[in-house]
Amino acid sequence: MRKLDFIVFGLARSGTTALTNLIRANQRIFCGAEFFTPRMDHSKIDVPKAFFDEEARLEKAGNVPQNIRVSMEVLRSRSPDTIEIYGNKWPLYSHFFDRIMSETGARKAIMTYRNYRACARSYRRRSEDPNDVWPDGRRGVFAGVEMMHVLKILARTEHTNTLILPQVRMAQNWRGALDDVSDYLLPGKAYDVDESVISRLEASRKSARAHKPVPLPKLDQPVFEMFDDAGVNDIFPSDRSVYLGDIQDDIRAAVKKLPDDHIAFCQNLIESFDDPKVNAYFQTWRNIATGSQDA
Repeated sequence: MRKLDFIVFGLARSGTTALTNLIRANQRIFCGAEFFTPRMDHSKIDVPKAFFDEEARLEKAGNVPQNIRVSMEVLRSRSPDTIEIYGNKWPLYSHFFDRIMSETGARKAIMTYRNYRACARSYRRRSEDPNDVWPDGRRGVFAGVEMMHVLKILARTEHTNTLILPQVRMAQNWRGALDDVSDYLLPGKAYDVDESVISRLEASRKSARAHKPVPLPKLDQPVFEMFDDAGVNDIFPSDRSVYLGDIQDDIRAAVKKLPDDHIAFCQNLIESFDDPKVNAYFQTWRNIATGSQDA
């Protein structure tokens, strides 16, 4: 059995999909987009066969998500002999990070980082779009709620060889970012670029730039102001990739400035919204974060 060689995770709307496409631009590497959910036992995933099996299962059920269709187009376009390592991305891996890494045999992981306010604005935009499948109760404040949870996981994990790639670096210098992840996943190996994947990445970037920034409501601000006071945004460089081990002490110092019981703090914050949809989504999020509900 061949397990996944790496995983990709990060806050939702932080650039995990862009990173997946970027990684696939290296023809020696394949990264699937949300094939294997965090609830699955990753010690039993046998790649590359598992990618085809999962697509077949979804096809039989009559529901193959677009991100999986695109992933399979890339996989089928390449000879299996050219692909040396396989990975899967899922933002919610961040909630189950230590377990997933243990099940894959402590392989490699890449996390994207994007300013939490930018993530929050994207949350809000999607939640207000009636044609989007994004839950309308998952407003911008949840970027802060989820960021607090992720920071605590990063502060305590022993998997410090995790690479953290800024979303800004991908947007400003895709080739430099691709070199970063390639050197991390396949050190010292030259690679050919899949131009069709780069074209897809560029199209996605143009689409993202077309969205106008939306302001964040006053009720969203307390959690982000707390992050500002703790210096969270200053911990993560915007122009270069870093290893978690290089900044973990700074993350731990920031976490000490955050509430000890962040779940209770977040619940009190959400209750101040007095919005049934926001409260309902918080119950879903809390159950996932505490492990009482599958992702």
